[in-house]
This record gives sequence, C-alpha cells and structure tokens, in this order.
Amino acid sequence: MEDNVFTLVLLPLALGCIMVTLGFSLTLADFRRVLTAPRGVLIGLVNLFFVAPLLAFAVAELFGLAPAFAVGLVLLGASPGGTMANLMTHLAKGETALSITMTAISSVAAVVTVPIFLTLAINHFGADLDSDPEMLGVALRQNDPRDTEQCRQWEQWNSSHGGRWRVSVGRLHGHARVIPRHLHGR
Repeated sequence: MEDNVFTLVLLPLALGCIMVTLGFSLTLADFRRVLTAPRGVLIGLVNLFFVAPLLAFAVAELFGLAPAFAVGLVLLGASPGGTMANLMTHLAKGETALSITMTAISSVAAVVTVPIFLTLAINHFGADLDSDPEMLGVALRQNDPRDTEQCRQWEQWNSSHGGRWRVSVGRLHGHARVIPRHLHGR
C-alpha cells in the first residue's frame, strides 16, 4: 500500500471521529454494567478464541481452498473486531459498551491468539512458504517483529527507488539468517 494523504491523514481522522462520536453516547455506568455482568464478554471471548477461527478452518476445508487462501481465511477468523464493528453495533442499537470492551480485549489478546492460529493454519493446510513470499512475510512478522521492521523500512525506501523485484530480493536477503529458523520451527 502506498502512503498517501488518504491513508496517512483522512482515514485516521475519520476513525478518530467515529470513536469520539461513539464515546459521546456512552457513560461510565455502561462499562460498569458490562463488567458487573460479564456474560456478554465471556460469550464474545469464546466466539473470538474458538468459534470464529474454527469456522474459518471448517469453511476452508469444506471448500477445499488453496493453502494460501485457507491460511488467509483462518487469519481473518482469528482477527479482532474494530472501530467499524463498534459503529455497526451502535447503529443497530446494540450494546455499544460491550462491543468497545470486546474490541479492547480482543485487540490485546490478538498478540497471542493470531500467531497461534496462524501457525496452526500454516501447519494444517501445509502452506508452502517457499513459494508464497507474502505468507512468508506474514509468518516472519508474527514470529519476530523487530527483524521485519528493519526490512520493512528498507523496503519502503527501496520501493520508491526501484521495482518490485529488488524489494522481494531485499526482503529475502534481509531475512537470510531468520528464514531457516522459522521454516524448520526452531
């Protein structure tokens, strides 16, 4: 994705406006109610941690998706909700405080759950990381974000000064010491 005014300025401003507007409709009592009756949070966590990812596995198996697509579907199933989910809940006159609470909890938990489901999906569907550079990038980033951040910065500079080929070679070259460790599960 190229950096432009829309992605750097307008989109974050729009999301910020949505979040502030949602906050106008809530009180601390709304959040107290969610915390004193945690049934909704528990149901949401069961859905996030088990139901959605397992449904994604089932759909990928049922439709015989290619490994890269199957892993992508599981990744989507394991992803947390966000601002749009909160907005849709509010517009549907749902429990907005519960939705915001779930977004906060699921976003924090995603640091653990997404890599787990990503690894399970890659192993289950036999995604060939050698022939799929994008999935290799996802796996490397999930396992060691510090290494990939340096490579990502170099890639951004290089993409503005060269073609995709140099970026891909640079990405792989930048991770030459990391790739074998991740491919062999060490």
